[in-house]
Amino acid sequence: AAALSARGFVAERRFNRLRVDFDGVYPFPTAPAGVALESFDAGSDGDWTDWHAILFESFAEHWGFEEVSLVAWREALDAEEDPEFRRWRFAVVDGERAGICQASGRFASEGGGWIRNLGVVSSARGRGAGRYLLEQTLASYAAYYERCKRPDSPRLRDPNPVVYLVPGVGMIAFAKDKATARISGEF
Repeated sequence: AAALSARGFVAERRFNRLRVDFDGVYPFPTAPAGVALESFDAGSDGDWTDWHAILFESFAEHWGFEEVSLVAWREALDAEEDPEFRRWRFAVVDGERAGICQASGRFASEGGGWIRNLGVVSSARGRGAGRYLLEQTLASYAAYYERCKRPDSPRLRDPNPVVYLVPGVGMIAFAKDKATARISGEF
């Protein structure tokens, strides 16, 4: 790293907005062995404390991590337009809260949902809790769309998707040319 820095290179962090399009109804997943979900109760101080602890433990080893106090974190959430607490879920692994999925209404005006944070503490990784949280949230958004759509609503799935999320692999961008694939993958 020092050699790269000496030559003018700097660390950069990018954020990509990933999109998952659905082909029809997205089924609710089956829970992995020893994994269950619990709803978050925004009126419970215990749930706030547990959520904050799991969130920050899950991301403690990530590049650029900065711990934020529970009070400061809650103040930041209060500024959000619609944090959708009703969609927040804990993953419980072998009876202990070990993961979180924090959905938000950030892209509701575009007919979509947003998963702001999805994390599992290191001691519970590899048990399927993260994937279960993700698939449960995606199925919940798809079911909500099906319940609320009108005859003039856009389709849930783009007929020509460019960016694909492949479970266990990552994001892949396909397009008619390299520039479109690269730009779509970045945004």
